[in-house]
Amino acid sequence: PDPMKHAEALAAIANIQVKRGDKDDARATAGRLLESLPAIDDSLTRVSLQTRAAVILAKSGAAPRAKDILAKAETFTRANITGDSLGIALRHVAKALVETQQLAQALTILSDVTDDSNRTPVLITAATEQALAGDMAAALATADTIEGVRYRAVVLGRIALSQAEAGDVEAAEITLKTALAAI
Repeated sequence: PDPMKHAEALAAIANIQVKRGDKDDARATAGRLLESLPAIDDSLTRVSLQTRAAVILAKSGAAPRAKDILAKAETFTRANITGDSLGIALRHVAKALVETQQLAQALTILSDVTDDSNRTPVLITAATEQALAGDMAAALATADTIEGVRYRAVVLGRIALSQAEAGDVEAAEITLKTALAAI
């Protein structure tokens, strides 16, 4: 089979295993995914799949291994990827760092990404994760850095929902008004 399709299938299977709570199986499948990466010639695809494996490992209880994989992915990216692909690859690494609760490191990497189309998905994920963790002030500050008005409005809506679910209806109404005013 095609190495890229094989790796994509392993990533999808491992993701399903994590969602089902089969953490041991997810770690084993993520390991197989990582072993399959050298057969993929495209560096950007390799980084994308490597970061997906790291997120799966973190969600299945192997956070130290995931952290190590993401550090290696960043090093590989900076050494081997250039041009427009560099920003895309760094976006993959930064987004995975956010998804593995390494927000400060993700934002540091994001400072090297200049294109908004690569920055925005990471900022959306970061603000959403901050809101879900109950850090509304940080979520609002992160949302404020999102350049695209429609994306900022969506994130503000998610933050308002988190505020309401946390019982802070007054703050949720203010955040929702801010979101509506942005569009």
